[in-house]
Amino acid sequence: MNSVCEEMRGLRLEGDIIPVSWYEHIRKGKNKPDLEACIILANIVYWYRPTEIRSEENNNVISYKPKFKADKLQKSYQQYADFLGRPKTAIKRAIDNLVRLKLIKREFRNFTTKDGLRLTNVMYLEPIVKNIKAISYRKIIPPPIRKLGEVVQENSNTYTETTTEITTKKEDILLSKNSTTPLVTKKQEKIPYKEIVDYLNEKTGSEFRSTTKATQRLIKSRWKEGFTLDDFKKVIDIKTKEWRGEPDMVQYLRPQTLFGTKFEAYLNEEKKHKKGSAFDKFLKELEVMRHGGR
Repeated sequence: MNSVCEEMRGLRLEGDIIPVSWYEHIRKGKNKPDLEACIILANIVYWYRPTEIRSEENNNVISYKPKFKADKLQKSYQQYADFLGRPKTAIKRAIDNLVRLKLIKREFRNFTTKDGLRLTNVMYLEPIVKNIKAISYRKIIPPPIRKLGEVVQENSNTYTETTTEITTKKEDILLSKNSTTPLVTKKQEKIPYKEIVDYLNEKTGSEFRSTTKATQRLIKSRWKEGFTLDDFKKVIDIKTKEWRGEPDMVQYLRPQTLFGTKFEAYLNEEKKHKKGSAFDKFLKELEVMRHGGR
């Protein structure tokens, strides 16, 4: 055996682990692996793997306990931004993608600390274990071995599948282990054109149609970039609040402006109203305490 391989036998690594199959299933934009989402999911899974409690007498495992104190894992976009050295917008997009893929649940809570500090929109994350198992253990069936110069027709029946799992070229179907019941299919991930346009009409009093091809192209482009229905509604809310009372700007409350290339910039304008929030101040206080008050 290679000497380095021999040395690696004794190396036991712990912490965040990313199964290689995640890169195939967790994707963004132009069908590229969503690296931020993969790393964040691995970190969430790490926190939810319980810690062993062993007996001092015989070293046997007697129980398990969670790594975090609350009923769910509490994290913020800023914590992951600092952890990965990535912009906060990239972190939010990655977590939105994990929620869209039904790999995690996200919950926001308001509560008051023992010191009387009121915290709002505190984020809690929880993995959806059955779906994570589905993308972690699914086997990829290799293509049939062809002889040199052999021409194989598409839809040929020369290759017989020998496993209990099913794959298809036209759809990316996630299967439970040893099951042929799909969990997620691309056909089920319909783009909510009507809901987005109806929301725009409701907020602006317009009568845009969700069946217009140009509008659908814009929405589809943003959707492929990983933006969600909530993101579309936020952009509509932000720009409606800003432009509705402006005679020169109200004309731009339309799909071609709101859902165009400036979509992400509009979405991030919401941050301006969140600066100096109680939660941000709380994080700053924690940072000062961690460095000994310096």
